[in-house]
Amino acid sequence: MNCARKLKNNRKKNKYAGKSKSKPSNKRQPKNSHYKGVVIDKIGIETKQPNSGIRKCVRVQLVSTGERVNAYIPFDGGSNWINENDEVTIERHHKPIGDIPGVKYKVIKIYTRSMTYYNKYGIVCRACQRIARQNKHRH
Repeated sequence: MNCARKLKNNRKKNKYAGKSKSKPSNKRQPKNSHYKGVVIDKIGIETKQPNSGIRKCVRVQLVSTGERVNAYIPFDGGSNWINENDEVTIERHHKPIGDIPGVKYKVIKIYTRSMTYYNKYGIVCRACQRIARQNKHRH
C-alpha cells in the first residue's frame, strides 16, 4: 500500500532503458533566454476572462530556427514603434505573459534600441535629434 510515488519514480527512471526507444528531445529550439527575429505581422490577441481587451502582439520569425512565434509588445503605443521586417530581440518566459493565452515571448529591443528608450523618447529621427542638441546648448 501507499507505493504510488515509488512506482512513478521507477517508471520515470526505466522508461527509456530499452534500446528500441530513445528519449525525445526538442531539437528545433535551443533553450535560450533571448532570441533574434524578424517581424512578420502585427496582431491583436484577446485576453482571458475576467479581463477584456485586445493586447498588441507581433508575429516573429526566429533567425536561429525559422520558427514563428507570437511576442507581446509592452508599453502604451508600443505597436507604433514596430513595423514589419524590423529586427527585434525577444525574451522567453516559462509561463504565458499576464492574461494573454499562449504568448510566452516579449519584445525587449527593436534593432539595437530597447523598448524603454522608445517609451522615454519616442521615435526621433537623426535630424531632429541634431536640432534638439543644438538648441539645448544655445541657452
